[in-house]
Amino acid sequence: MKLLIKQRVFSWTDTYDVYDEDGSVKYFVKAEFLSLGHRLHVYDASEREVGV
Repeated sequence: MKLLIKQRVFSWTDTYDVYDEDGSVKYFVKAEFLSLGHRLHVYDASEREVGV
């Protein structure tokens, strides 16, 4: 499976959409705004967190 990552331009934090080969959103990624280090949260299409 191939995935395509696109950054959302108009967002307060770093946010990315992850698309599958069909062009539908598979995951989205949000960065924590005020965290030590750079922590990313990964959510599936139904907005459940699947990874940090």
